[in-house]
Amino acid sequence: MDYKRMRAIADELAKVMPDEAKSLEIGADQIVMMMSPSRAHDLLAFKIRHQLEQQIPPTLAALTAGDVEDPVLGRLRRPDVLVVDFEAFEEDTMDPLHPADVRLVAEIVSPSHRTSDYVDKMRDYPAMGIPAYLLVDPNDGRIQVHTEPGPSPDGPQYHRRYDHTFGDPVPVLDWTVDTADFRRYPNAK
Repeated sequence: MDYKRMRAIADELAKVMPDEAKSLEIGADQIVMMMSPSRAHDLLAFKIRHQLEQQIPPTLAALTAGDVEDPVLGRLRRPDVLVVDFEAFEEDTMDPLHPADVRLVAEIVSPSHRTSDYVDKMRDYPAMGIPAYLLVDPNDGRIQVHTEPGPSPDGPQYHRRYDHTFGDPVPVLDWTVDTADFRRYPNAK
């Protein structure tokens, strides 16, 4: 099914989604209904956004909500945290953000939906040309920073990966995320 058709179906689904649903994403060939995240998930997103807000220049904005759409690639994603050009953020439009205006995306891995963040978005974000992907996993207390998107024999990918654990200061582009008070999910083994 082509992206325009999938987008039209997603827009219709959004009108009838249950209250506990957060939003919709469009992946390679599927529409995914995102449920409202847990308090622990939202707390980590808040902490990351708050730290980034204190470090980024006024030409950028740190957000904990916002759709990023690449109609050519046929993807609509809703990262947990984004750093975007402020000028694009304040445009008078209802349209999603364009990937060219996004500097960083961060995803906090949910307890039950790891494949989306580790596989699907690991493919989509470099294909969109987003400079950095911060992957925070409260299931095991690990953090990955992916940078330098570009082509490879297997398709677009990030060419640099940096691994950290909760407690580390994590450099991401020109900023640092202090993870000293990050906690794993209460029910994580």
